[in-house]
Amino acid sequence: MILVDPASKLVMVHTAVRQKPSEDASYAELLTMWLNVVAQLGK
Repeated sequence: MILVDPASKLVMVHTAVRQKPSEDASYAELLTMWLNVVAQLGK
């Protein structure tokens, strides 16, 4: 997964193998972390 915040020029690349990648809940922790990183560093 590649996450990009163009406004702050932040990019995060996450590589992992998931047992059930189709489950939306499997991305909740990653997206929460990304939103916190953007909130803290994206200013």
